[in-house]
This record gives sequence, structure tokens and C-alpha cells, in this order.
Amino acid sequence: MRVKVTSAVFMILLLLPSLVSGNWEFETIDSEGLVGGYVDLLFDSQGNQHVAYRDYGNDDVRYAYRDGTSWLIEIVDSEGDVGSFLSLALDAEDHPHIAYYEDTGDYTGNLKYAHWNGDSWSIETVDSGEDCGTDTAIDIDSNGYPHISYADNSNAHLRYARWAGSVWHLETVDDGNYVGFYGDMVLDTDDQAHICYRNNESGNLKYAEWDGFEWQIQTVDSEGSVGAFTSIALDAEQNTHISYYDWPDRSTNLSTADVIPAESG
Repeated sequence: MRVKVTSAVFMILLLLPSLVSGNWEFETIDSEGLVGGYVDLLFDSQGNQHVAYRDYGNDDVRYAYRDGTSWLIEIVDSEGDVGSFLSLALDAEDHPHIAYYEDTGDYTGNLKYAHWNGDSWSIETVDSGEDCGTDTAIDIDSNGYPHISYADNSNAHLRYARWAGSVWHLETVDDGNYVGFYGDMVLDTDDQAHICYRNNESGNLKYAEWDGFEWQIQTVDSEGSVGAFTSIALDAEQNTHISYYDWPDRSTNLSTADVIPAESG
């Protein structure tokens, strides 16, 4: 399960439900300064927690993981103003991969990527367009290669980056007006991407799927103002499910959209 928090907090707190009483237990992971923004949490194959988050006080990317007995905390990237809109993924070796935004000022920014190679953190700029790299979502394919969806703020488009083993392939998925924001992405068992995101101009929830040849794009929900803070998942049959924010008439609702498989025969 992926959990994201996009507001600044003063410490990282982990909530652990007790299997005996059903009560929540609280654990402080990091309390050094203004830490905990854009937090993303995952479990590895051993059941240990991994957390990536932003340090607002120093504009850094930080990472914490539990080694089975205690929490270990690292500064991943401290160069410039980094760490907003981050997303975390783990590969088959439980190594972390983090996509995030680098704010370079005056409404410009880059998409950055950091991963642990087993010995150290490797950091690179993936896309250095005029202003791109917000609203990131990352997943790892069967080859251990990262795929990242993100917003191109300069052109208000949805963008996609994937590592092919020696070079990054960058492309625009949806070049409509004011699209690509509040996005989330997941890869299916064939390593094909499924992305949900918002059209900010129309207030609609949109969905893009790579079918192996081209992007198939559709509007999922256009009733009212919908589609912010999306989250996407695939079930065991690879059917798509999306949760998202819906605020009709200034009230607020949590909605879901599910793909209904076509009947065979």
C-alpha cells in the first residue's frame, strides 16, 4: 500500500495497529526539524518498512528504513531545493528508488531520480525541461528498471520516463490543456503502465494505459469537479481501480472508479 502526505509536519510518525487489542500504536521515526512532507511508505519482502520524505527545514530528500530492530535514517539528496512531490518504489532486491522534484526557482524545476545500488545512492536528473517533475509516481519493471510518470508544468502535459538499460526514454503521454496533475502510476504484469491523473481545466479524472503500441487515453469521471489526489491499483486479474477526490458544490467526497471486465463469449 502506498501512503502519501503532502503537507509539512514536524516529525515522522508511524501508526501500528495492535493485532491483539486493535488499538493504534505510535512510533516517532524522525523528529529533527521540519521533516515528513510528501512521505511515501512501503514494506519490503522481509516485512520491514521503508519511508522516503522531504526535510522542509533543509530542502533535502531523506530516507528511513527499519532493519528489523531499529530505524536507520539517511540524507539522500541535499543539493539545492529538492524532495517535493516524491514517490518511492522498491525493486526485487528491496533497494529503494525515489523520484522527486528539484525546484530551481522562478517557476522552473527538474525531475530527479535517486536509487540505492547496494553500496551508495546514485542520483541523476531525468528531465530538465523548463519546469517539470512534479506529481511523480514511480514503479519498477520486471528487469529492475524504473518507470516514472510526472507533470510537465510549463506545458501542462502528462509526461512519462522509463529507463531502458542505458538511456532514459522520455515522452509526452497527454498533451491536452492542463493535464497530468495529481497523478499516480502502476505497472501491470506485462510491464505496461497505467496512469490516473487530473485535467485541471475541465476538472475531470483521466486515465492513460500503454497497450504495447500506443497510449490509450480516456476520461473516467466528468461529473462535477473530480480527479485530485488520485491513487491507482491493479487487482489479481489486472483490472484497474482508482480512488480520487470529489468536491461537488463545495462538499468533499472520496470516490472510486473500477474497470468492469467485458463479458466473454
